[in-house]
Amino acid sequence: MELLEREQQLGALSAYAGEVGSGAGRLVLVSGEAGVGKSSLLEAAERELVDLRWAWGVCDGGFTPRPMGPLVDVSEQLGPELRSAVARDAGRQELFTTLLNELADQTTALVFEDVHWADEGTLDLIRYVARRLQRRPALVLVSYRDEELAPAHPLRLVLDALAPERVARRIALPPLTTAAVARLAADSELDPDELYRLTAGNPYFVTELLSADPGTMPTSARDAVLARVARLGHRPRAVLQTAAAIGARVDPDVLCAVSDCRPDDLDDLVSSGLLVSDQRLLKFRHEIARRAVNEATPAHRRTDLHRRILAELRRQGADDAVLAHHAEAAGDGAAVLVHAPAAGARSAALSAHREAASQYQRAVRWATRDDRERAGLLDALSTELGLLDRWEEAEEVGRDALTLWRTLGDGLREGDCLTRLSRVVWRLGRGKESDQMIAEATAILSPLGATPELARALTQQAGASMTSGRFAEAIKQGNRGLELGRSLGMTDVVADALNNIGISEQALGGDWLASMEESVAVATAGGLGEQAGRAFVNLFCGYKQALRYDDAERAFDAAWAWCEDHDVPTYGNCLLGERNEILERLGRWDEAWDLAHELFGKHMSPINRLHPMLVTAQIALRRGADDARERVEQVTALARALGEPQWIVPTEIARAEYHWTAGEDDLAAQAIESVVDILPLTVPWVRAEASVWERRLGLSVTTVDPPEPFSLELAGDARAAAEMWQRLGADFPAALAVVGSADEVDWRQGLDLLDRLGADATASGVRRRLRSAGARGLPRRRRSETRAHPAGLTQREQEVLALLTEGRSNDEIADALVISPKTVDHHVSAVLGKLGVPNRRAAAALALEQGLAGLPGEAEPAR
Repeated sequence: MELLEREQQLGALSAYAGEVGSGAGRLVLVSGEAGVGKSSLLEAAERELVDLRWAWGVCDGGFTPRPMGPLVDVSEQLGPELRSAVARDAGRQELFTTLLNELADQTTALVFEDVHWADEGTLDLIRYVARRLQRRPALVLVSYRDEELAPAHPLRLVLDALAPERVARRIALPPLTTAAVARLAADSELDPDELYRLTAGNPYFVTELLSADPGTMPTSARDAVLARVARLGHRPRAVLQTAAAIGARVDPDVLCAVSDCRPDDLDDLVSSGLLVSDQRLLKFRHEIARRAVNEATPAHRRTDLHRRILAELRRQGADDAVLAHHAEAAGDGAAVLVHAPAAGARSAALSAHREAASQYQRAVRWATRDDRERAGLLDALSTELGLLDRWEEAEEVGRDALTLWRTLGDGLREGDCLTRLSRVVWRLGRGKESDQMIAEATAILSPLGATPELARALTQQAGASMTSGRFAEAIKQGNRGLELGRSLGMTDVVADALNNIGISEQALGGDWLASMEESVAVATAGGLGEQAGRAFVNLFCGYKQALRYDDAERAFDAAWAWCEDHDVPTYGNCLLGERNEILERLGRWDEAWDLAHELFGKHMSPINRLHPMLVTAQIALRRGADDARERVEQVTALARALGEPQWIVPTEIARAEYHWTAGEDDLAAQAIESVVDILPLTVPWVRAEASVWERRLGLSVTTVDPPEPFSLELAGDARAAAEMWQRLGADFPAALAVVGSADEVDWRQGLDLLDRLGADATASGVRRRLRSAGARGLPRRRRSETRAHPAGLTQREQEVLALLTEGRSNDEIADALVISPKTVDHHVSAVLGKLGVPNRRAAAALALEQGLAGLPGEAEPAR
């Protein structure tokens, strides 16, 4: 079939190949609906770009993906080092590095097809390669169906992460036009307009309907496929059904071993167009065709087919993920319980936690006879669900496991299960219940001796003490866990224990950094995704608490790379939440607001939602948003439910700030007084911030020896405190430090800072206080940029519009403003909406015509 209306896309691929030939790697994301011709485009490119070495990997939508399935495919087509690494089940880091090395020496086109079905390990591999592709002679081609990507689809998150990469390019394939459909239908008896109406220009659907019997018009591509199947003889049709049951790619040896297949049958199937040759394998011309054939096969026959396929693939030593699929389809529970847990363990080892959870769920469905086996599988499933930030499900599964262990009277496993559940419950915001669970776990495990389960429980207990503010107790428990973990060679326990000790030492004013850095080193050296993720996040948080923002930024880069490369979204989300707080502190409120709402769009535990909830509540109350009070109340309620001082105090400070801004000092004082008793259970930063509010509200100051710059403000040197805050880049606390000063120079500076930040509500509250105190000649308030601009653009939107008028791309705007391309997307959409124009070109034209880009904010008359 002729490839129509793809000249532009082929030309782009040829151009990218030319850039690759010059040593500039490219990642090309090829998107379009099912049947639009993504594979046909890539195959045409392979025919044209003969100077490249081509290697193809495919993701199979027929069953839970094999971990790193496409990498296994391409390993057979690349060098011996990669084949060897795959054959011996090397770890993910070795696999990733070996593939990258393969791409360094020879100009290569690496194709990953249908990655909307990819396992998480494969998605991580794509991200890993993309970040390191810049100077490698490789063209990485990734095809996917964009119409199948729900907002929370893992691939969508990957695409967002790839957007800033300089090597990334996109090619979107649209359906054919009516003219192209008419051209394809020129030699048929079908009405081109009716053909276009039925197919909407989808090339696969068009070709299937054109292949139907003359004089007929099937109502769908599925009907057209089945009509073609019906024209086959009995034996080829049975062989085709077997092929459909095997999967997307079919080994002819396996096919002939499990069916009554002759060489001429395969010839008939290929000549019919239902199967096509793919090197030494066969595949259906499209997954739509495979599914149509499979679904039309009677259920009893499918069961028998899968039974025979399973036997042959087991004989050949096939992948456990594939065997688990066929075992379940064959109704062979014993085989499921052999292969699904093995596939789950392998997926977990490769950080493909979504696939690991799916395999453990499959095993649990069939583990109905042996309670011990079922409980162990539930434990493993609960762990994987937690790593996916699916804590509600993790709790349900974990409680089922706990019930079974108690029924079996196995104290060791019961205590270990309670340890895991305590962490799950904490993530769900139920701190007191979590403390009770870990106390019960240690009570059960302590009499059983120096076991790994006790080491984990002691470390978890230290973490519970730390988050509850019992820092000295946490250090004592942490050292017990550390000693036991080291004696048992448990690097996960050692890393977590050092982490808890480091955080607690910082809270008590001790040397925290050495323990935190050792925690990171131990976890990363051991390839421990969960422990390293937690260690990196808390190292970043430690720098944040110490006001070492430059060090925090460097720690963030390392932490984010680890969380992305090792697929630990729980800690990735936590890290972004902590970063959200730094953006708020540094007055980068638009960025903080955008990041918070990106996080709200993810599936996250209540713990991970607290940071963005608090940040948006603070920004809303300072800007005077209508829902500011509601936001403050929501985050306060969630912190109270968690029951941890480290969260209760900051949210009550936000409540105090809200009432102080509104002139309700009595209510503000009540909020601060409600947490005085638990201030010693918080970190120095939080204690000092609360005491600054005590002083501001005329209450007794309770904090002893607070860190700078809080100590300067508490000592009455507001100007020095403000100067230090400004050196740190934190204008809002600098403004609050001086707006209450008796010195007119100071409070004028504070008002100016508030106006520049757009903290309209805070500035209005301060002006009311100054007037009540008798101040005269108050400076006119700057109107916020949003109100000053004729089109209602914020300052950031004005900056984006100015760069749009220069013809800059989103990537170039992102570079210029030091923000992410996704944030630029949000700002561009907002600009277009506020200007009432359909596209960037029209926005630029209107801005130049009316002088809208870069208008300065105007002053508002004094009140």
